[in-house]
Amino acid sequence: MRITRADMGEWVIEALHELGGIRHFLEIAKRVYEKHEREIRAADGDYFYKWQYEMRWAGALLQKQRRLKKNALGRRGVWALPEALA
Repeated sequence: MRITRADMGEWVIEALHELGGIRHFLEIAKRVYEKHEREIRAADGDYFYKWQYEMRWAGALLQKQRRLKKNALGRRGVWALPEALA
């Protein structure tokens, strides 16, 4: 099974929606893992050991797409959906 950064990005957005739109990236990682542990463990190669790294890259791509705001509320590590900050 192959998990793309686009897939991970959708999981991040999904987790943020469930968590109220704004959270520290560690809380987002916990939610992603709770919901997608089976897929992460079943992924090709060493993905299990680098999925959090991939999540951070997915966050960078989401930020470029303006679907995610990093360092929200002036706090390092806090990610937010733009609508949560409106």
